[in-house]
Amino acid sequence: MAVLNPLDPALLPRLNKQYIDFYNMNLANVPMIHQLPWDPSLHSMKSVAGGAPALPVSRTRDLDLHTFRIRIFYPDTDTANPPVVIWYHGGGMVLGSLEADNALCTRIVRAAGCAVVAVDYRLAPENPFPTGADDAWTAFKYIVEHGSELGLDASRIGIGGFSSGGNLAATVSQRAGLEGFPLAFVVLSVPVTDNTAGPENFASWKQNRNCPGLNDDKMLWYRDQYLPKTLDRADPRSSPLLAPDEWVAVSPDSYIVLAGLDLLYSEGLAYSERLKKMGKAVDVVVFDDLPHLAMAMDGVLDRAQEWNLGICNYIAERFGQPPVVLSDLYESRT
Repeated sequence: MAVLNPLDPALLPRLNKQYIDFYNMNLANVPMIHQLPWDPSLHSMKSVAGGAPALPVSRTRDLDLHTFRIRIFYPDTDTANPPVVIWYHGGGMVLGSLEADNALCTRIVRAAGCAVVAVDYRLAPENPFPTGADDAWTAFKYIVEHGSELGLDASRIGIGGFSSGGNLAATVSQRAGLEGFPLAFVVLSVPVTDNTAGPENFASWKQNRNCPGLNDDKMLWYRDQYLPKTLDRADPRSSPLLAPDEWVAVSPDSYIVLAGLDLLYSEGLAYSERLKKMGKAVDVVVFDDLPHLAMAMDGVLDRAQEWNLGICNYIAERFGQPPVVLSDLYESRT
């Protein structure tokens, strides 16, 4: 029987061996979202297998913000009003939930002694642009305005996100700067930065078009769901790379993680270079042997654990905490 989504043989010399083995065993015959007839029940479909379990935290609190929910993960600390990270999950603006990034959110809490707010923003295609961007901003403003009553230090806020969530984090970071809300930092993990991107303007859209996790057909399908109006694709609220200089100039310090075998690699790198040209402090980390979605496979990939450890320690450092080691966040699999 033919394999539904085989790995491109040309990629094998460059692709992480653990990833190859797990993919061939568990993912090669699993249909991707764009290969299925659309049904709203698919919103809760896991975007990738192989994730680690969440870690226990002292408590969580779910809040209804009328049109969407947030979840606050509180740290095990005697310190009142801990700093906070607002985190936006990935999923192409189509998939995901409050549970999507629990594994990383709880590890950030453990490593940095901060609270983490996960945002369950509304999803396309039922809620196209600008709904996701608006919900992301609403969640940020809610924490700024109500942080103290929630037991958080609203004067020390960082934000971050994965893939499409990185897109939301980048746009929120720009708007926060424009509206005078100082951010401690922004973490962008394999972010979507340009929704006009294609093979004509970004090399990775040629070189990595058949890479697993996010090929060009899947990305274009996501784009069609969230941005059915072509003109919206160049709006800075959907394409932060295309924002005016004055928007980029007020962005905070950034930690950007890229995958060398990702369709989005070139646009993520371009965004980091744009920030640097505006004089911003930018840390860029590249995992050359990994594709998109690999960071979420931290239950099976050593390199994914390293990826998430880097994010956690960057946040810990920004909040004045000492670094942690891998064994603080993950059990040994040997």
